[in-house]
Amino acid sequence: MPAKKEKQEIMPMLKTVEQMSRISGIGENKLRSLMDKGELEFVQNGNRRLIADTAIWDWYSRAKTAAISSPAIDGYRKSSVVAEKQPPSIREQLAAAKKQHAAQKLMPSQSQHRKTALEL
Repeated sequence: MPAKKEKQEIMPMLKTVEQMSRISGIGENKLRSLMDKGELEFVQNGNRRLIADTAIWDWYSRAKTAAISSPAIDGYRKSSVVAEKQPPSIREQLAAAKKQHAAQKLMPSQSQHRKTALEL
């Protein structure tokens, strides 16, 4: 007796908000708000908004946060491979900019020097 063929569910190319929510794990309300803000591409078909898989991946690549590596792994990598100098992180850049800004506030500008010289 021939084996029964299992019927596989074929997913459409464009999915409704409900379908995409189940597949991606992103809530329906979040998907709708992303579409309202223009951050997620969709196709309007009557009252339904249809979303392509590529639209989710495009949004993901723009919205993702870079992973921070753990010190244990970095220590292992640095001991086994010569570490290259990394560019300063955003936090380091902000700290340097704040220090520079604070130093500029403490130093009188040239126009202030001229005023004090004229006042004498």
